Amino acid sequence: MILLYVKIYYAIRDRIRAKAKVAVMSEPEPSGDELTDTSGNGNSEASSAALKVRTVSAVSRNNSILGRHIKDFLAKKQKFSLTKERKAAKTLGIIIGAFVVCWLPFCLMYVMAPILTEYCGVAPPDPEVFEFLTWMGYLNSGLNPIIYTVYNQEFRKAFKRVLHLT
Repeated sequence: MILLYVKIYYAIRDRIRAKAKVAVMSEPEPSGDELTDTSGNGNSEASSAALKVRTVSAVSRNNSILGRHIKDFLAKKQKFSLTKERKAAKTLGIIIGAFVVCWLPFCLMYVMAPILTEYCGVAPPDPEVFEFLTWMGYLNSGLNPIIYTVYNQEFRKAFKRVLHLT
C-alpha cells in the first residue's frame, strides 16, 4: 500500500516539475505569415514599402496585445493547475506520513518480536504493547477522513453531504 502512495507522490511531483518547466519555456513567437504585404495594388515601391511598414507595425502591435492576453490567461491557468497539484501532493505526503507513523511500529513489532525472542533470547513484549500498536494501526483508518477533510475542500463538501450537515 505504501509503495502505491509513494509512486503516486513521485508521479505528482514529476508532473508539477514538468508543468513548471513548460510554463517557463513557453513564450509565443510572432510568425512570418502576418508580416507579408498582400495588398496587390500596382503602386510604386515607396508607397508599397510605406504600406508594408504600417501593416507590419499594426500587425505586430495587435499580435503583442493578443499575445500578452493569451500569455496572461495561460499563466493564470497554469498557476491554478500547479497550485491544485501542490495541494494534492501535500495531502498525499501527509497521508503517507500518517500511514508510516501508525503502521510501521506494528509491522516491525510483529516481525522483530519472534526473531528477537527465538535467536537473541530477548523476552517477548507485553501483550499491552501488541495491543497498543494494533490500535495505532486502526487509528490510521480514523485519521484518513480527518486529513482529507482538513486538506481537501471537495472531500469536505462530500463528507458534509453524507452526514446531512448541508
